[in-house]
Amino acid sequence: MKLLPEHLIPYTPYKLKVYDSVSKTAKIMNLGQGASNNWVGVKTVLNYYKKGSFIYKPILRPLSDLKKIFEVDGKKIHPISILQSTSPYIMAEENGFVDYVSGKYIYVHNLSYWIVLQLMEWHFDVRGLIKHDLAIDINTLE
Repeated sequence: MKLLPEHLIPYTPYKLKVYDSVSKTAKIMNLGQGASNNWVGVKTVLNYYKKGSFIYKPILRPLSDLKKIFEVDGKKIHPISILQSTSPYIMAEENGFVDYVSGKYIYVHNLSYWIVLQLMEWHFDVRGLIKHDLAIDINTLE
């Protein structure tokens, strides 16, 4: 799997952070090109990746965090409770969703659009980047 613009760009409205392995800091990713002390552009992340350098990696939550309580913008949230309040047919499993009625696995691309947007806002890895070592699991950072 290759890191592509469509993996990163949907997260830019939600201030996704990328890990800078040189400075050992997290920077907010934006749509631009270049980098500074507190931001880096998508084009810069992808250009380094194309050169075989993994200086920058997005910091994402694994889907297994759906059942955890964590803080977003100063508020504690329990993601699966929020999602189930409007879509009661889904249940969170270790690595995704299950249809409550049929018991069948639901792939992320089959979820409602608003659910996918909400997952991206909370910085969940909806494309499987962590397992391909193209992103960093937020739980592994200190």
